Amino acid sequence: MTLASAELPAPLQPIVDRALSRLAQALPEPIPAELQPLLTRLAVASDFALDTLVRQPALLAQLAAPGCPPIPAPVLDPLQPSDWPAQLRRWRTAMSTRLIWRDLAGLDDVAQTLAGATTTAAFNLGNTGGPWLGGPVIDAGLGYPATARAGAAMLLVGIAAVALALRLGRGGGRSRRTRARRSLAGYFQLT
Repeated sequence: MTLASAELPAPLQPIVDRALSRLAQALPEPIPAELQPLLTRLAVASDFALDTLVRQPALLAQLAAPGCPPIPAPVLDPLQPSDWPAQLRRWRTAMSTRLIWRDLAGLDDVAQTLAGATTTAAFNLGNTGGPWLGGPVIDAGLGYPATARAGAAMLLVGIAAVALALRLGRGGGRSRRTRARRSLAGYFQLT
């Protein structure tokens, strides 16, 4: 669905105008005309994404590049660990904005959007789970090398969880899918 400015409901027009005005003030150059329709949809769909573009104006050029390529993960300077949280937050918000952009631009279907969201979530879990596991290991006096062993143990737990999930998921899959389809079909017939 394309949402042209003329099709925009009247109550939304001032909101979109304010949002795009904020973005235009943050950008070093005027908003390219070819991006105006997509940015209008973005302003309607997500305050979060538009706020991210206002805070990270250089991100718009990355998003507008052909195919909207992935945003590289930040390089964390081991000598500046106090900068890591801000760098990771900027990257996480940029990645989330990229997901919204690709969805609105029609570059991804639902499965690709969910895969991207899952990848970002897994990255975030890794960034929080590592310190959560490593901190107590170091506090216990086992030293920094022990964090690698603790990480390996968590990897084995993860592999065991995946193996268990695969084992439990076998058999009866077709009947579950059939029941799910019938349930959805019944829902759509009732509404």
